[in-house]
Amino acid sequence: LYIALNTIEEQARLIQKHQNEIQDLARKDGLTGLYNFEFFQEETVRRINEYRRVKGVQFLSLAIIEVDQIKDIIEQYGYLSSNQVLCSIATRINSVARQMDVVCRLGGETFAAILPKCSIEGALGFSERLRKNICNSPFFIDSGKPDITVSIGCTEYAPDEEPGDFTSRAELALKQARNDGRNRVGHIT
Repeated sequence: LYIALNTIEEQARLIQKHQNEIQDLARKDGLTGLYNFEFFQEETVRRINEYRRVKGVQFLSLAIIEVDQIKDIIEQYGYLSSNQVLCSIATRINSVARQMDVVCRLGGETFAAILPKCSIEGALGFSERLRKNICNSPFFIDSGKPDITVSIGCTEYAPDEEPGDFTSRAELALKQARNDGRNRVGHIT
């Protein structure tokens, strides 16, 4: 009987482990390994609720990152090479992000970093470090060495703001950066 209980407990642990692995796969982008858009939406709400629980004592910021001229990269180097670029960008975002930051791929050539305990000044610093890392360090892909830049929009969470409004302000800041000539960091406070 003791052996049977141990076996059942071991099987239950294995099932739980596999369920966790499946859940993790469902929350990840298949190409880059970053969290996906659905996870981004859930995590944004969770972080806003966390911010509200501490009554705004800590900051919360968001940076939305978009690869500039991805269509040119696809035309010149092809889709497989553009996928290599996206994977390399994901790695670089993670290298600049803090351990507590949440990096996601929203889709296509667009990424986001949820920056807890980070003011707009910190978000601007993160964004500028990332922008320089990408435009100043060469990308080596199978078919060449493309010049890559990103535009970034960032904002700081405003108390009692809805999650969609928070994201929309970061998107507007990204649009501002693109309209100002790309390879820039825009922000809206």
